[in-house]
Amino acid sequence: MKIKLNKLKEEKQQEKIKAIKEQDRLEPYLLENGNLFRIYIIKQREDHYTCLFSNHHAILDGWSGPLLLNYVHSSYIKLLTKQNIEAAVD
Repeated sequence: MKIKLNKLKEEKQQEKIKAIKEQDRLEPYLLENGNLFRIYIIKQREDHYTCLFSNHHAILDGWSGPLLLNYVHSSYIKLLTKQNIEAAVD
């Protein structure tokens, strides 16, 4: 979900981000419906974004979560430097 907060002052942005986090924590994951993770991309300035990622423990745990986030981060760095991203085949 994309959220634009860049027209707000930083204090109001932080309040909105806190509210988004609190609302997300209250929204249950329904296993029978799928959609077991949520991503929020929040624009705070032209050059500053915040990414919130939440998930059900059935799809990511303490071991696999950091692996995914490291892969996303390294892919992002490659995109910034115009390098190709190779898809990992499992």
